[in-house]
This record gives sequence, structure tokens and C-alpha cells, in this order.
Amino acid sequence: MVVRAPQLYETLRAFCLGTFRALLSDIERGAELPFAFEEHTSYAKPALYEYRPLVKPYIEHRAHTLRTRPDARLAVEELMRQPAATIFARAHAGPRAREDEALFGSVLLPLLMDTAEICGGFDWDDDAFARAYAELERSIFGERHQYGAVAPVIGLTTGGTTIELGRGLRRDHGDPPGDVCTGRGRPGPVRAP
Repeated sequence: MVVRAPQLYETLRAFCLGTFRALLSDIERGAELPFAFEEHTSYAKPALYEYRPLVKPYIEHRAHTLRTRPDARLAVEELMRQPAATIFARAHAGPRAREDEALFGSVLLPLLMDTAEICGGFDWDDDAFARAYAELERSIFGERHQYGAVAPVIGLTTGGTTIELGRGLRRDHGDPPGDVCTGRGRPGPVRAP
């Protein structure tokens, strides 16, 4: 795998590795890691049983504590140096979240959870982290991103046709006169094709 941001890779790897160790220490001290027990049946074959740790709710329950760890602060600082990561986090966390909260909740926690899911728990696997990180890089640094915006267009009647508003924006036919453009006959966004 070609890493686009090597410093970010190393910092996020250190965060995940340190957090795995901290979560394993909690379990060793008696914290309960919930498991799912699932039966998979098939016609004319014996049933297979899967005993799977539920790492996502376990991590979510401890997110506030994990956020205060020094390696989490370092990881957030490194993410703040990546403009694409801050845009990604803001788009996923909403406008009211602080930048550090948005980065932790939209980038670090999902990366940690994905890595733990691929590992099947908290036994570290470099390949599992590399796969989770590659997906994160694709999401943040991918060649194309699609964003939506809402803009009211009041008092414009289309006469049943689509009106091109410029730069890939249009008001679709079927929008009631005076409503926001949707193409579905109810208030909603101006559409970009």
C-alpha cells in the first residue's frame, strides 16, 4: 500500500496501538467485553457458530476517556495539519462540533473501531490497521468528493422544465413554484447533476 501521508499514518497507528493496549488493560482489570454468539445454518451441512466480540459499543462507551489520552491529542494535532481531514471531519460532525471533537469523532474513533473489527478484538494486527487506514485515506484524500448545499429559490416558476442555474446546478421541473428546488415536488436542495 502506498501511503499518501506517512507522518499521519505513523501517528494514527501509534494512537490505535496505544489505545488497543489501554483497552486490553481494562479487560485484564475486569471490564466486560460483550460478545455476540451467532449460528449460521446451511441446508444439509452442520451449523457453524460464531463467537464475535462487540468492539464498537465497547469503544463507544469509553470514547470520552480515550479522547483524553496523550496519543489521541497527538493524533488530533496531526489531523489538524491535514486540511482534507478537517474538511472531512466538519462535513461528518456538523457545524457545531469543535474541530478537535469533530476529528476525534469522525476520523479517530471510526479508524479505531474499523481496525478492532478487522482484528476481531484487540489483538493487534498491522495488516488490519493498514486496511482500515487505506480506507480512511481514500475517504479523506480521494480524487472526488461530493457535497450538497441548500439554496432557496423563491418566486421562480419553471413551467415544467428544468432550468440550468450554472456550474452544474439546476432547478428541476416538478418543484412547486416558489419552493426550494428538489425535483421531487417538495422543499429540498438545488441539485447538482
